[in-house]
Amino acid sequence: MMTKDQILAFGPVPSRRLGLSVGVNTVPMKTCTYSCIYCQLGPTVDLTVARRPYYQPDSVVRATLERIDRSPRRPDYVTFIGQGEPSLASNLGEIHEALKAQWSGKTALLTNGSLLWDPHIRESSLPFDAVLPTVSACSEEMFRRIHRPYRSLSFKKVIDGITSFSESYSGQLWVETMLIAGVNDDEDSLRAIGEILKPIKLDRVHVAVPIRPPCEKWVKCPSMESIDLALRMLPRATDTTTPEGEVLPSRTEDVVRHLLDIASVHPLREDQAIDLIVSSGRCRIDASTMLDSLVGSSALERTEYVGRVFYAGTKKASERR
Repeated sequence: MMTKDQILAFGPVPSRRLGLSVGVNTVPMKTCTYSCIYCQLGPTVDLTVARRPYYQPDSVVRATLERIDRSPRRPDYVTFIGQGEPSLASNLGEIHEALKAQWSGKTALLTNGSLLWDPHIRESSLPFDAVLPTVSACSEEMFRRIHRPYRSLSFKKVIDGITSFSESYSGQLWVETMLIAGVNDDEDSLRAIGEILKPIKLDRVHVAVPIRPPCEKWVKCPSMESIDLALRMLPRATDTTTPEGEVLPSRTEDVVRHLLDIASVHPLREDQAIDLIVSSGRCRIDASTMLDSLVGSSALERTEYVGRVFYAGTKKASERR
């Protein structure tokens, strides 16, 4: 049974890789196979590889179509991403099929790729227009340091699964490599990651950095020199390290609820949050006052990271929905 703080769909939000995207949640908050040190949503609550149907397909599709309808323009993608690892939903394929019966646009699966060794998950991932798995390590030790995976997952098992999927997938396979200062951004590590990526039949490698407040406070963005090195050394590398644009308002919806729904799964920069409120007809002073009030009531949490202020949702935000 769903509780009121579980958001089945959110957005639209800007994406560096996918344009304007409506997000889909197939699992509860922080249900994941990893507990990545750089995750913007904090530590994993339910670390697991066990799959089950968390939500009914018709509920997810209905919530997603409502978000599409409220979008100020047609989304570029509907993205299965949400609050954890989407492939942990055993009915992932059923949800996607039900959505595609009513949505003719493109869909993307933003996954860490940790379960693609499972033939059932590979099969349910094939219909997506784009699949975006993660490869940020070059060894078992680095894999465990960065991702802190469920105990049964090994680096080789994950890479073999992604490679196997790439051999049968006909859509766009965009691998993300998250760079972390002092962990995987040196020349030797990048060269080794490049070798790991070579057998994978990928279309792009998205070089990324932790641009929002990470789970572990010691995690830092790499230098521009390291980013440039990665762009030169990784195959088909594309720079996705720059911040996204403004978050567009959602039509016919309370701006506070829209703000809280997005911030719960997609922490917002202060300029994004203010622009979103202003676009609903408020002035900038009112926007700042509203943000202060939401922080004061514990509906939002204000954090500073790399010289920027961010707003993230809290558990108390559910009381406003």
